[in-house]
Amino acid sequence: MQADNLTLLKAAATRLATASALINALYEALNEPEIDHGRVVKLMSMDLAIGTRLLRLANTASYNRGVTINSIEKAIVWLGLSEAYRVTCAAISAKLCEQDLPLYRISAGRLLYNSVATAVGMELLAKEAKLDPNTGYTLGLLANLGRILLQRLADALGLPACGADLPQITEVLAWERAHLGWNQAEAGALILQHWGLNPVFASVVACQYDPVSASTDATRRWSSLLQVAKTLVAMTDYSLGVESDACVVTNAIFQAADLPNFDGMIYSVRIASATRALCAETGVPDPWGR
Repeated sequence: MQADNLTLLKAAATRLATASALINALYEALNEPEIDHGRVVKLMSMDLAIGTRLLRLANTASYNRGVTINSIEKAIVWLGLSEAYRVTCAAISAKLCEQDLPLYRISAGRLLYNSVATAVGMELLAKEAKLDPNTGYTLGLLANLGRILLQRLADALGLPACGADLPQITEVLAWERAHLGWNQAEAGALILQHWGLNPVFASVVACQYDPVSASTDATRRWSSLLQVAKTLVAMTDYSLGVESDACVVTNAIFQAADLPNFDGMIYSVRIASATRALCAETGVPDPWGR
């Protein structure tokens, strides 16, 4: 079954490859020892809608200093590379999350907000842990990739919505593997490797439900941070029902994440607020209509 499903999985992934490759290209460009601003501008200009959003944001009251910004290059300088990266990748993620996931009874809007919230949480935690915030943000955006792919595989196979009816994430993961060949973490990691993206992404995504199993200290730390981020997101409005019990943060995970000054309640409030603000800046409607 797995060999046949692999062909279907890769075919489903083809439709998502451009968006994921653009996120990866931007990430790589911003992590060069000397950033090539021309390359960054070119990447952020590839999608007209994204360029329009950057221009609009640079001219809002929050950023505008009385000067009209009329080019994407100026908008990026005005916003700063980090903010431009956050907005651009959030907008790209809207393309990854453009379809509902009936297999899990998750709407496209809820999936997108969960992905952005996880990215925001990872960015905040990475800063606290003295790690690269862009890496954290990107990992958060890609954490749900496997679930998107499994939905498309389930569509091709004609599977009903069963994943959301199981009470525990361990049962959901087992159901995914039994019926589709991989669970969502495995599917996401497999396709990230297939696309040839940064290997850090695949290794962390693969261990997102079991950080202790990571083969390197770096992967264990990042996947532990991802587990903490998912826990914090579960405390906000942007959780996914299918993951309601997925985020059990043990002492071992906290130690691996190395978060010396951590207050979950404060972080969850910050994540919720930053998620709403970022999605508003990106032009993504709130599925709860607030």
